[in-house]
Amino acid sequence: MAVASVTSSGLAFGKMTTPRIQAIIESFVAQLTAALSEASHAAISEALGSTPRKVARVPSGGKRSIPVKNGRRAKRSQEALDKLTQSLVSYVKRNPGQRIDQVGKALGAGTKDLTLPAKRLIASKRLSTKGQKRATTYFAK
Repeated sequence: MAVASVTSSGLAFGKMTTPRIQAIIESFVAQLTAALSEASHAAISEALGSTPRKVARVPSGGKRSIPVKNGRRAKRSQEALDKLTQSLVSYVKRNPGQRIDQVGKALGAGTKDLTLPAKRLIASKRLSTKGQKRATTYFAK
């Protein structure tokens, strides 16, 4: 009588199985488990009235004009900052009273990209603000 042994997948095999057969069985079990998981997710999604889909994660800041390296934002050149600062001032002059997310959308820049130029312009009194936090609106002087 063969004595059963338990493998890492929790299956019992007799002494008669070879390592090759055991690998084939474990591979089959892994594939079957994945297929059952996909089928159950699809059934749940169908029951809830949504379609299963893979969603790509997009940063909340919208477009990103600054490259990211190793999870950190790359330092911008002074020329790029000056250009963004000038475009920010000219846009706010033409469109006073908008929030930073509206300005960023119009300029094609993320809100994080506009933070430093906006702070510098406020400190130099070229921009003024009204409101707090996300309700802050910008005006040119």
